Amino acid sequence: MLKTPDFVRLLSCACLNPFLRFADDKNQPHPDIIFRKSDTRKQGKTEGWDVSLSYSFNTGITTGFVKGTATSHIAECLDSLRSCAADTAHPLLLPLLLLSRDLGSGRDEQLRATRDWVRRLERDISQRLGGDDDAPTRAGRGLHAFLGGGRPAPRAPDGLADIEATTRALVECHAQVLRKRPADWLEIIRNMDATMRRFRDRVPPARWTAELDALHAGLAGRLDFYRIKLHGIEGYAHTTMERLEIQRKAVRLPLCLLTLPVCRNTMDCEHPVRQR
Repeated sequence: MLKTPDFVRLLSCACLNPFLRFADDKNQPHPDIIFRKSDTRKQGKTEGWDVSLSYSFNTGITTGFVKGTATSHIAECLDSLRSCAADTAHPLLLPLLLLSRDLGSGRDEQLRATRDWVRRLERDISQRLGGDDDAPTRAGRGLHAFLGGGRPAPRAPDGLADIEATTRALVECHAQVLRKRPADWLEIIRNMDATMRRFRDRVPPARWTAELDALHAGLAGRLDFYRIKLHGIEGYAHTTMERLEIQRKAVRLPLCLLTLPVCRNTMDCEHPVRQR
């Protein structure tokens, strides 16, 4: 039977980021765990889920309520939980399965694909600005050649359409990198670490068997792995964001030049450009 007060569950429904709470009242032998994730809607669908668990120190049984959208990983996690029924003595097994699904290889592949996309954008922008094909990241040299008259500037209609398409691609890359911020999940892992320590302190010695100790150590090792992985993802995403910002600056100046009125010579301009 769930012991968490209803108002606590209702308040947790308003949380925007991934949320984990371990309610450990020493006067009650039933600590409660709330773990939920609410996503913003994308094309009318979300990948959110909600887990409310209650563990009994007297019986070692975990009861709970689980719900999730059709596009979430909740069904796969429940199947995995059934396949390892012998390990369900630990109340954090299901939350860790959910964490594993969200931090699986899919996010790594998405970030690699985004980095490849950024690399192609760097090459395209460098070629448009007159850069060397063998050094696509040297956008500054191409921009200098473009402004110095080494090659004619593109005509406004075609050039604007090309730059607008590139700008949209840069914005989409930026949005992909911002998904599943590592800082949010690092906070969840920190809360899970604290929950596991409090759980270890509350379990009666008679119920802390060698099997439960091995399971507890395995879950702690998995949390440590995800912590290291998230720190790596954080650095990888930061580098991608910096490269996107460099390309955004490289595109901004040619866009300003293309939107200026076309003059036959400097005498026709209301504000002629001074030649150095």
